[in-house]
Amino acid sequence: MKLIIKKNQADKKGLFGSNKGVNFSLSTKVVLTPEEQELISKYKVENEILMTNDSGQRTTIQDMVNGQSITTQDIGTLQNNEDVAIGVCKKFKNYLNVLRSFGGEYVLDFKDDGIYTGNGEKLSV
Repeated sequence: MKLIIKKNQADKKGLFGSNKGVNFSLSTKVVLTPEEQELISKYKVENEILMTNDSGQRTTIQDMVNGQSITTQDIGTLQNNEDVAIGVCKKFKNYLNVLRSFGGEYVLDFKDDGIYTGNGEKLSV
């Protein structure tokens, strides 16, 4: 899975062409591997909700694959939305890992300094 993030800016013009600031835009889109796309199709989880924001707007798996865009005048809002997109993508990746796990087993190694997968990768819990 890859998350493509595009950021742009455009001058905001007033009625007579005066500069009224800048509009910032953020576009995000997830690109899946064929194996990940197959998992989504097999389990029919395209409409699974990955996140609901404070205003009740929901983000589904299909939304992430189709791509989303926002435009704002506030750089803080832009940065927050970028952070949210990255967090949703992490959740999405974990979701795919759960789908992969059916029909098999996995081993977790609990050590003093953390939890590790069978291949030695440290889990962030």
